[in-house]
Amino acid sequence: MSYRSADAYSRRPTDDDRRGSDGRDRYRDSYSRARPSSHYPYRDDRYRRETRDTDAAPRERRIPPESPHDPPPPTPAKSDLATVSARPEQCSRESPVSRSPAASPSLDSDDACKKLVRLLKKQCEIEFELARLKRDREHLNDKLKQRQAEYEKSMVKHAEFPSVPEVQNMHRTRYAEQVRFLDAQITKAQEEAVKASCAALQAMRDLFSAQNRESDDKGAASAAFLQQAEKLKKQEAEITELKAKHRQLEERKEAEIKELRTKIRQLEERNSQDKSDLKAELSRRDAEMKGEMMMLKKAMSDEWKRELKEQLGLHRLEFEKQRADQKQSQQTDLRSQFSKHEEELRKAVEQQLLAHRSSSDTISTQEISTLIQKQSLTLQSDVSGLSIRVDELTGQLAQRTQDSVNLRNSLDTCTQQVEDQARKINDHEAQLSNIDFDVLDRVAEAISFDLPNLKRKVERIQSKVDDIPKEIDAKHDALYGKVEQYVGRIGTSLGQILDDTQRTVENHGARIKALEEGAASGGGRADIPQGHATELEFESINSDVAAIKTDYELTKAEVNRLAQEYSGLVDQINQANQSVKEASQSFQNQLQPIQLSIVSLDTRYNNLSTRALAEDILAHLAQVYPDAGQITADIGALKTLAESLDSRIESLEGRVEDFKESFEEKFEGSVSNGQERLYREYDECANHSVGHKRKRMGSEMNGVEHLLANGAG
Repeated sequence: MSYRSADAYSRRPTDDDRRGSDGRDRYRDSYSRARPSSHYPYRDDRYRRETRDTDAAPRERRIPPESPHDPPPPTPAKSDLATVSARPEQCSRESPVSRSPAASPSLDSDDACKKLVRLLKKQCEIEFELARLKRDREHLNDKLKQRQAEYEKSMVKHAEFPSVPEVQNMHRTRYAEQVRFLDAQITKAQEEAVKASCAALQAMRDLFSAQNRESDDKGAASAAFLQQAEKLKKQEAEITELKAKHRQLEERKEAEIKELRTKIRQLEERNSQDKSDLKAELSRRDAEMKGEMMMLKKAMSDEWKRELKEQLGLHRLEFEKQRADQKQSQQTDLRSQFSKHEEELRKAVEQQLLAHRSSSDTISTQEISTLIQKQSLTLQSDVSGLSIRVDELTGQLAQRTQDSVNLRNSLDTCTQQVEDQARKINDHEAQLSNIDFDVLDRVAEAISFDLPNLKRKVERIQSKVDDIPKEIDAKHDALYGKVEQYVGRIGTSLGQILDDTQRTVENHGARIKALEEGAASGGGRADIPQGHATELEFESINSDVAAIKTDYELTKAEVNRLAQEYSGLVDQINQANQSVKEASQSFQNQLQPIQLSIVSLDTRYNNLSTRALAEDILAHLAQVYPDAGQITADIGALKTLAESLDSRIESLEGRVEDFKESFEEKFEGSVSNGQERLYREYDECANHSVGHKRKRMGSEMNGVEHLLANGAG
């Protein structure tokens, strides 16, 4: 958090908070002590109680409550002015408290004057108290304005942290309660001032009546009366001045109240204006975001539509090109076949003509008819081949028709799939519209608060896990050093034992050798008895052998003990290594899910940008799944295109049938024309050959020529 107000936390009371209460307590103490106990019993008792407290321990200062839930300050004790009527209009009548001079003869002018002075003094004290209360109220009002301004700023600046404005609102409410409490005290003090002025007027009237009574009874001089009248005039002038001051204070109070109301109204208007501006800004941003989303969706749908149209145009061009190529190839095949047959026919006719020209005399009618039949058979075979070709083309056309039907079925399937996708898109849009972005914001905020703590914990765990292998290596190195030292000591002790054993064996060997040499040279020792020497030697040998066995057993036991200790150390080292491996594996197993959870939390935190995330989802859906209306329009366009393709296929089928019929008619006509042309050329050749023969042999015609001439005709 970049900023927090100082009022968000509990604080110690400052001098500004103590100022009003301490001054008020001191003034009330002096005010209560200055009054006699007969008139103010409560305050006198309070003074005595506070005096006792002062003698025992220092009196604690009364501090205004820091919390808005604390009770307000106690209401001040009821003044003795309650004995006077609360209504100002009763000042003109005789007070029920005042006694008449006839009823109380002890009430003289001196008592009335003292009472008047006391009442005027009390009125001055009330005015001073009223001025002090107004001064304190102005101070608290300034504090209240400052708290109000801080609260309004915090409402805008700390909108995402409601606790800060709430605490500042508590302080603002506390100051407002204190201001209202001071307003009530000011109102009560003003009422007491009015009552005091009424009581002073009544005391003045009592003084006048007492002075008049004394002047009547004692016959006072007129000069004293005039002096008293002047005093009364002065007192009336002072009272008038005090009333004018009171009126000015009332007017000032009214002006301050009006000014405060005007400021409150201005603040409310400013607050409402800020709220309306904020709502307008939010609505404008919402409208901009919706407009951008609609523009994105429209742009994506237009792009998808354009791509679909381009694909359909490409498929249409490809189909037209394929159909034109097929038509061109069929026409080319037919033309080539026609030209081929025509060329073959022309060559055959030319060959026949050449043959007839070379052997026109040997040609007979039967041969001509046979030749014509052969040509007819050839032409019929060609026609049958063309019919088979036409049937093949018809089969290909049927296959194309079946392909178009399959294309239509696949188009219907695609349309159904597109409708399903459109329904899914609508469902996704409905689900996205039901997403609560505030919840996502709160979740993202909570994760953003918890993620740093979790990262710190994981970093601490990671540092501990990183330190564990180092500690394990250090302990392993220390243990290995201890084992090496122990093994070194064991090796040294074993070497010493082996050296001692070897020395003992060598000593015993030397002693045995010396004994053997002594036994060999025993014959020269005649002074020692033979049996006694042998027993001594055997005893020494037995003792040496026993010592050797004892040393050997001790050495063997020491070696076994060292071997057991070494094996125990090896087992401890293996167990320590195994425990270290298990601990390392367990730490790795614990660290792996923590790392996975951190990666998952990072991914979730990166993905939780709430509004931006929703915009990305909508944009992605708009890219993957276009608008349902656009898809429906594209489906309608595809259906229209399929219907137009059906009509074009039907027209092509009709054109193929017409072309087939015209081809058959044309082929039959060309065959008949070829036969006629062949007969005509054959007749011309025959006539030409007969004419030449007639010129050579005479002018008469034989029977074959007559037959040929008649047949040609």
